[in-house]
Amino acid sequence: TTFATSTAVGTCRRAFYRDAADAIIGRPFRLHGRGPEVFDCFGVLLWLYRSAGIELADPIATREVALGEFAAEFVELPSLGGLEPLDVVHLAYGVDVAEGEFAPLRHQHVSVIESDRHAVTAIRGGRVVREPLERVAIPGAKAYRHRSRLSS
Repeated sequence: TTFATSTAVGTCRRAFYRDAADAIIGRPFRLHGRGPEVFDCFGVLLWLYRSAGIELADPIATREVALGEFAAEFVELPSLGGLEPLDVVHLAYGVDVAEGEFAPLRHQHVSVIESDRHAVTAIRGGRVVREPLERVAIPGAKAYRHRSRLSS
């Protein structure tokens, strides 16, 4: 792989992250699941970041804001190109009509980049899966990187 993180610490964290991803592939989906037995997509995000030594607040109560409460911990990337492990691809979709007015997009989905070819996520009604990157980095999606992983 050709990722920017090349320090021994980055390599070690990436190894733990990979092991954590392998350990949850195939686990069942459950809305608001945070592991270790069941997950939703945000649960996968929290689990994999924790395995890399990064604790995030659980966004469950504030999903109306992109990436929830921990949005301030992430920086939006200018494009979906050049994604690195632990980058997050976020997609908001669906419009609700309430009292004749359009409400904000309320359905959200996140995938965590694992490699230059795959992302890990939980699919509603399914399981935690490893998806080809082209299935998650789609038009309308936004990419984010955690502030701790930005180059100085």
